[in-house]
Amino acid sequence: MPPIRTLALALALSASPTIAAQESQPTAAELAERSLDQLRTAMQDHYSHYRRLGLDWAAEEAKHRDAILAAETPIEWAKAAGAFLSTAQDGHLWLSLNGQLAPTYRRPWHTNFSIDAVRATFPELEELAPQVHSARTDDGIAYLLIGTWDQRRGRSTTVAQDAIDEAREDDALVLDVRSNGGGSEPFAMAVAAWFVEGTKVYAQHVTRDPQAEGGFSEPFRRFLPGNRGSRRFAGPVAVLMGPRNASSCEAFLLMMKQAEHAVLIGEQSMGSSGNPQPFELANGVVAYLPSWKAMDPDGNEIEGVGVAPDIEVVTSADDLGKKDIVLKAALAELRRRLAR
Repeated sequence: MPPIRTLALALALSASPTIAAQESQPTAAELAERSLDQLRTAMQDHYSHYRRLGLDWAAEEAKHRDAILAAETPIEWAKAAGAFLSTAQDGHLWLSLNGQLAPTYRRPWHTNFSIDAVRATFPELEELAPQVHSARTDDGIAYLLIGTWDQRRGRSTTVAQDAIDEAREDDALVLDVRSNGGGSEPFAMAVAAWFVEGTKVYAQHVTRDPQAEGGFSEPFRRFLPGNRGSRRFAGPVAVLMGPRNASSCEAFLLMMKQAEHAVLIGEQSMGSSGNPQPFELANGVVAYLPSWKAMDPDGNEIEGVGVAPDIEVVTSADDLGKKDIVLKAALAELRRRLAR
């Protein structure tokens, strides 16, 4: 019979959490399969655009399953799973590991914006803050470019609103967001509020809820309270838009459609929104799954459709190399409205 001290030590070692953890540590293959199972369940229960394209998700998973399960590291798993998720054609569906994004899907789009083309019209274009520029025509039309609604650019929010306040002395305003891919919706609301009178419903959304009848919540209406008094721009406004606009910038376009004196000019926006929410998987990869369906005030879905301009002006690559035909059309429209 071993000494009591030795037996106690043996019992202590057998009960050690570290040793127990080592013994129960899953293999790479087991972890890969468990994470795939979790991803599948999370998508079925929480991914708002799961049925948008009518995909046979089981068949799509089968095409990528071997590569996903063969991954020996979480980053390899994320890359293989990202190829699987790209089938959804959803720019708001992605994977992340320790802050590093794994590619899923990049929607093809062309641009209808060139800063050089803008400078051809406004040689003295002034940079007020990162991605915020302004200029003026000789006949009293202000120009303001806002290239992002990124909430991390707090100074840009203030500078943009100061520029609108200053533009109230002008007859009209060109508000250019063609290079804006989204960011913070409250930033966009703070700008749009200068042009809207009263409180307007600018959008709706339904949130994925597997417990609700039909799988979604009741529609939630989003309101924009307009500014009053000296914090309003009451003159005509031309909003320049295009296929780069997505997410919160599409919400901004819907806001500006509620502005009585605004006209949207350019091309259809991207049609990409989703309010993605994080779901951590067993291997440490975080899946960001869109949680809502964004809609216009009438309940029409935005995903894959976008927001339409009031006046369509289609730009080619040759146009961008020579002139800014969207800006030219906007100035002509504002001058027509001022003359009228």
